[in-house]
Amino acid sequence: MLLAPSHDGASAYVVVSRCDGARCADAPIAWARNPKTGSTVVVEDVLGIFAPRARKAPLVDCGGGRLNMTTRHEVGCVAPCPPRAPLALAPFATRADANETAALIGADLRFTVVREPVDRFASAWAYLQARHADVWGRDRVDAFVEALYDGAGAAGLTAANLVALRGNHTIALWPQSYWVDAVLANKSGTAALICYDKDALVDDVVALFADEFGCARTAAPPRENATAEPPRENERARDVALAPATERRIRALYARDAYVWETYCGAKVDGDADAAADLVDARLCGAARRRRAATSGPRRRRGVP
Repeated sequence: MLLAPSHDGASAYVVVSRCDGARCADAPIAWARNPKTGSTVVVEDVLGIFAPRARKAPLVDCGGGRLNMTTRHEVGCVAPCPPRAPLALAPFATRADANETAALIGADLRFTVVREPVDRFASAWAYLQARHADVWGRDRVDAFVEALYDGAGAAGLTAANLVALRGNHTIALWPQSYWVDAVLANKSGTAALICYDKDALVDDVVALFADEFGCARTAAPPRENATAEPPRENERARDVALAPATERRIRALYARDAYVWETYCGAKVDGDADAAADLVDARLCGAARRRRAATSGPRRRRGVP
């Protein structure tokens, strides 16, 4: 079993496999940008790109252009994607996306962020309602999820197969396992998952880069040309009220996402003791390990759907 690092910081990430050999010391870092898992925070606050919205210079210095990573959500979608399955990429992905996905899967150093599926769905729903009200504004979340759940059961399909493609932003509702699986696909190299915690996400990403990818932490001052415009406030999952039955349906519709979250991030999910052959067990770092000890009893795991 491969272990996560033993530093004393407050990070909550999991090392699923670890890269060996001299080539890993300065290898490019590949990021599978999973939608609605705080990726804008990673882009702006950690990597310091997307100026002028970014307020800070990068918080890590990896040298050699190692952080020249994609910022498109389409990269990393390697499972059958809606609405036409099976597909290797989103139907609106470009050839460049396909090339970057291939590079992601084959990279020696790669990571993504994983979020509890109900919380992530609520965040995606708030985003669609606020940013695309002309398309989604008439939908009510409980009724939408119930129809999705009933349709999936009747057709024997996953949630993603039934989400209507109402423009590219529907990608926010796709299962995050699409991007997580892109990180787990290559059994060699360092593959890491960051357990989403909005209050600690920046620290978690920086800790992963410093402790596993060999980057230097920086004390970079704000950019001189940073705009005075206030940062965009992201939509918040807590603004979406979900009925208990809706939460249960979401976990069923996104069963693999729930499995990955429970397996690596310590959420308490009912199920049997079978472990998936393609998910290597790992030990959590810092804050996540302490959360599991405080909130979980004997650990129960369920098979991948």
